[in-house]
Amino acid sequence: MRPTVKICGLTRADDVRLCVRHGADIIGFVVDYPRPVPWNVSAESVNELMKAVSRPAETCIVTGGEAERIINLTLETRPDYVQLHYRETPADTASIVDNLRKYNIYLV
Repeated sequence: MRPTVKICGLTRADDVRLCVRHGADIIGFVVDYPRPVPWNVSAESVNELMKAVSRPAETCIVTGGEAERIINLTLETRPDYVQLHYRETPADTASIVDNLRKYNIYLV
C-alpha cells in the first residue's frame, strides 16, 4: 500500500505543477491563516493556484478561526479537503463538518 503524500504551504504555480508532476496526492495551501506565516495566501490567490492542480491530485486548504468564516472561505475556494490548524473547538469542528459534507468537502 502506497502512503498518501500531501505537500503544503505552496505559493507559486510552478511549484504546484512540479509537485503534481512528481506524484503528490494532495496539494495544500495555507489560506487566510489567523496568524502571520510567510506561506499564507489570500482566497483570491489560492483560486489561481488551484488551477495549476491537475487530477488525480486533490486540493486542501489549511486555515483556522471562527467556524462561519472557515465555511465561507471553503465554499469560496472549493478545495477537496480542509485542514483546521488553529483553536477550533470540537463544536466548531462538528459544525464545519456538517456544513461542508453536503458539498463533498471533507476535513483531514
